[in-house]
Amino acid sequence: MNNNNRQNRRPMTREEAILAEKRRAEAARKRKEAKEMTDKIVAVSIFALIGAALSLIVIFSYIFIDFNHSGRTPDEPVKITYQKENTVVLGKDFYTYKNGEYYVSLTKVCEVCSFTLHGNSKNMTLTLPDGKSASFDTGTPSVRIENTYSVLKKPTFFYSGHLFIPVSFFEDKCHGITCEFDKMGKTHGFNLIFDKDFSFKALTTNESGAILYDGTSSSEEDRQNMFKSDLSDYETYMNPENKDEFLFLIDSSNKLGKDYIPDDLIEISDTRSDREKQKMRLYAAKALEALFIEMRSNGFDNMRVISGYRSYDYQASLLENETYAFLPEFDGDRSQAESKALTRVQIPGSSEHQSGLCVDMSTSAVLSEALGEEAVYKWLYSNCANFGFILRYPKDKTSVTGVSFEPWHFRYVGRYHAQKIMNEGLCLEEYMSVNR
Repeated sequence: MNNNNRQNRRPMTREEAILAEKRRAEAARKRKEAKEMTDKIVAVSIFALIGAALSLIVIFSYIFIDFNHSGRTPDEPVKITYQKENTVVLGKDFYTYKNGEYYVSLTKVCEVCSFTLHGNSKNMTLTLPDGKSASFDTGTPSVRIENTYSVLKKPTFFYSGHLFIPVSFFEDKCHGITCEFDKMGKTHGFNLIFDKDFSFKALTTNESGAILYDGTSSSEEDRQNMFKSDLSDYETYMNPENKDEFLFLIDSSNKLGKDYIPDDLIEISDTRSDREKQKMRLYAAKALEALFIEMRSNGFDNMRVISGYRSYDYQASLLENETYAFLPEFDGDRSQAESKALTRVQIPGSSEHQSGLCVDMSTSAVLSEALGEEAVYKWLYSNCANFGFILRYPKDKTSVTGVSFEPWHFRYVGRYHAQKIMNEGLCLEEYMSVNR
C-alpha cells in the first residue's frame, strides 16, 4: 500500500520545487538568527555577571580600605602629658587615624588637663585656665578662637559623646605644646605634651573678627602661605597688574548704560547643576575658580553659584515680574507695587550683575540670610579678599549701601583693594569716598 502511495504521488513541478527550497532556506535563516540571538544573550549575561562581580570586588575593596585605613587607630599608644608631670595613656576609644589625620578626643584632653569643655553635639567650646576659648562647629573645619574665625586642616566629628578634633589644631593654632609623633609609620602613636604656658596663638583680625592676610606684603613666601592649594596659575587674576581696573561703584547714582555688555564674559565652572551656566568677566571668573578650589581644600564642597552676569533687559524683566507679584497686595496700584519691588530688585543699570564682576552663591537653591550662620560663609568672609573679592553688602552697612545684608553677594575688585576694604571693615561706598 505504501508502494502504491509512492507510485501515485505526483512529482513536484519546477515552481513547487523552487517554493520548497525557499521555505527550507527561510527555515534555515530563522534557525541561524535564533542561534545568534541566543549566543548574544549568553554573551551579554556573561559580561553582566563579570561586571557585577568586579563591581562587588571594588565596593568591598573600598569598604575594606575604609575600615582598615580611614578610621584606623594608631598601632602605638597615644599619650597626653600635662605640665611634664602627669602622663596618661589613652584608651583606643579616645583617638583614631582618619583621612590622613590624627584625631584625639578633646573631651578626654580636657579631663586630663583640667580644661573646660561645654556645648552640644553641634557646637562645643573649649575654655582654658587663662579664660581664652575656642569654639568648634561639629562636622566642619570651622573654629572660632576668641572672636576670630579660622579653619582646621580637617573637619571635627562627634562620636559616642566625645568631640574629636584633628591633632594639627594644637600644632597650628596653639603654643606651649609639643606634639611628638612616632615617625616609623603613619599609624604609630604620638604624645601631646602641654606646657604651663599652653594657650592659643594670636590671629590677625579686624573689628568684625575675620582672619585676614596682610595686604602690604606680596612676597612669594607670603603667597605660598596664603593657600593650601597651588594657585600660582591664578595669581594674575586674583591680583591684577592694573590694580584699579575693576574698582568702580555701580548703584542708582552710578548706572551702567542699557547697551553695556562686557566683552570678556566666560562661563563659571561652579554654577549649580539645575541652572544655565552663569558668566562673569574673565579676571573675576578665574579668581572665583581659584576661590572654589581653595574652599574645597578647606573642607567646604557644597557651595555653588546661583547668579553671575545679568543684562540690562534681564534686570528689567526681574523688576517687572517682582512688580507684578506685588500688584494684588496694593489692589492693582502699579506705582506702590513697583516701590515695594524696588526694595528687592534694583533698577536696571544700577545692578552690579550687569558689570559681570559680582556673584551670588549659596549652599542651596534659595538665597537667604541664614547663609550668614553657616561655617562656609565664615570662611568666605575671612578669606575672600585674598582672591580679590569683597562682601558687597555687609550686615552693619545697610544705612550706607541702602541694601540689606546679603551674605551670598560677593564683588570682585582685585586683591589690592579687597584686602584694604576688608581689613578696614568698610563697604565699597565708604572706600570709594576716600579713594576716588
